Amino acid sequence: MGKKNRLHENLEALHNEDSMAQEEYAEVASDVGLRQAEDSSMNDLVRALTDQFLNIDSENSRDLSAVGMALSEIPAEMPGLTDNSTSFREEILSSLLFTGDEEGFVLRAEKLRGCLESVATHEHSGAIEELKLLVAELVTEALFAEGDDETPADTLGELHHESTQLSAEGLLQKAAKMQEMTTTAREYLASDKVLTSILATGAGRPGNPVLEAALRSLAEASVTAIANSLQEQEEQVKIYKDTCEKLVNAKARMDESKDCLDFVEQASKSDGLIRGIEGTQYQWLGELVDQFRNDQESYDRICDEKTAAVTDQISILQSESDQLGAAVRKLGAETLEPPQSVLQSLTGADVESTASEGGEMDYEESITQYLEWVTTQRESIRELKRQLARVDQQMLDAEIEVDKAFSSKLASALQKKEETVKRLNDAHRGAKKDYEEAEVLVAGLLSDADEILEGIKRLTDSRSNFIGDVEDSITTTMIKLGEVLYEGNARANFDGEA
Repeated sequence: MGKKNRLHENLEALHNEDSMAQEEYAEVASDVGLRQAEDSSMNDLVRALTDQFLNIDSENSRDLSAVGMALSEIPAEMPGLTDNSTSFREEILSSLLFTGDEEGFVLRAEKLRGCLESVATHEHSGAIEELKLLVAELVTEALFAEGDDETPADTLGELHHESTQLSAEGLLQKAAKMQEMTTTAREYLASDKVLTSILATGAGRPGNPVLEAALRSLAEASVTAIANSLQEQEEQVKIYKDTCEKLVNAKARMDESKDCLDFVEQASKSDGLIRGIEGTQYQWLGELVDQFRNDQESYDRICDEKTAAVTDQISILQSESDQLGAAVRKLGAETLEPPQSVLQSLTGADVESTASEGGEMDYEESITQYLEWVTTQRESIRELKRQLARVDQQMLDAEIEVDKAFSSKLASALQKKEETVKRLNDAHRGAKKDYEEAEVLVAGLLSDADEILEGIKRLTDSRSNFIGDVEDSITTTMIKLGEVLYEGNARANFDGEA
């Protein structure tokens, strides 16, 4: 846990609400024990945080949560250290993602996303969504970057899809910001002050009507072209924002359906529920799950009562049956003993000793005694078996009576439980279907959003190219125009002066 605390402390040292982050850096550097020059210290801090992030166990939820919490506390307005990063947040995330070998990029992205997902506090939700969106953008850049042949494209694509999906709210915030900026730009170009500022003449120089008319026409055409492009972009951004709103709703629907699926699956198990569905469209399932558990408990209780009743009814008979069974086995074992042992027990004489000493034995009488004994044993065994069968039948009859007594209660409890199970299964099927439909909808909306963004990017590139063409064309044309005018004027100079 030492690594976690150090990382948390390092990142917390960056949290400062004053927008003048560079002016207050000396205090932050002092907090983390870095007393070098500003740029060097910040770079050292990024490297230290990156090293500690790489050593964090991705299975340790406390470490992940500490990192996610610390990242969320980095001020959004804090500038990056290089021109490649728009903010210090992006600087940190880029270092965490891209430091290391290419094979480990996906694992680092998963770990970073786990850090952000582990933060559950409401006050940090806005910052977490912004960080998720930044991660999604960085992953997207990695997906389309050149030279990524060693990293599986499908793996990166799936990671990009999941990151974007998890940041639906962040996409909506970005869309709102895009709409605000586009509208501001269009309104700026629609202002009368724009042309006035373009056509302003130098101090002390009278305007030339012919030149001013030509320049006004050019300026109006150029401004109108850009304004029309911005108007089209404004319409596209509105469509993009509407798509993001639908995406947020579809993602929420998919999450609710997934929670419902997990809730129903957990309800069928004996352990406690770990997922709640309060505040969702499926909250009525809570009562259904409670009913299912009550029905199951009622059915189990009746089964226990029946088992206890059967035990009470047959306990004495079972003891008698066990005794008769033991007696049958005992007589059977005696019957299988050698005749000499049986005769010895019947006559009290040692048959083998008498025969070895040459004494007289009445073999005929011995055989008669042995046969009579065997017959008696057989009759005794038969009688014991008849008694055992009678006792077993009595136990069976007693069990049947108990079954009859509990049959209606058990049937009613079982029917009630099965009806509840059927309702749960129906809810599970409905939630699964809703989840699959929402999943398809989310995928379609993500695809639509990507296409709309591509269109907006094309408009942006087109405007940039147009502006560049205007600058290059006017510069070249004006220089050439000046040369031609000077040349023409010079040829008309009859005084011969240059």
